[in-house]
Order: sequence, then C-alpha cells, then structure tokens
Amino acid sequence: MVELAADANKKRREEQIERFRDGTAGSTPEKAPSSRYLDWFHGQTSYRRPTDLHHQIGFNSWDAARGDHTHDGADSSLILDGLTIEGERGTDAYNQSVNALLVRLGATNNSTAP
Repeated sequence: MVELAADANKKRREEQIERFRDGTAGSTPEKAPSSRYLDWFHGQTSYRRPTDLHHQIGFNSWDAARGDHTHDGADSSLILDGLTIEGERGTDAYNQSVNALLVRLGATNNSTAP
C-alpha cells in the first residue's frame, strides 16, 4: 500500500510540474516540490533521445558539443563530414563543387563567371 501511495504521489508531482511547464497551473500554484524531490526528479531525466530537455556531450545530432570543440573529428564531428567535392581538380566542375560546399556552410558567393 505504501508503494501505491508513493506512485500516486510521484504521478501527482509529475502532473504538477507539467502544468507549471505548460503554463496551465493557474495564478495560485500548488506548494512547490521539495528540493530533495527536485534533485531526485532531475536525476531521473533522460538525455539520450533527440526530444529530451537534457543533453550530454557526444557525436549524435542531438548531443551537445564541448565549448572548445574544433571539428577535427577527435572531439566533434568533422565540419564537412558527409559532404563530397566532385570533379577533376582544376576544372570548372571541381571549382563549382567547392564553391557549393562553401555556400552551404554559410559563405556568400560573389564570384563572377570568367
């Protein structure tokens, strides 16, 4: 019976937190959860799914990168990972391919035709 009461209390607290999160708690909120409960609740939070609010340092698209990452492939993904330069070097096809990659990364193409 104690376990059922604990489960009900946990569910009530989770619903309360959700109401605060989505702004439907009303103007007179219920008593705030204890700091001990919030520490526990925060410790239960998942960080492995793309939709999670918390993230970990890692290489997945939903992971956070360290502040000093370099895109060298050692501490983060390579900045051009998955992109391909095409054409024979020195040809127009090659130059256009490199230009397209730079534009995709944010460069502005102000080049002119020969």
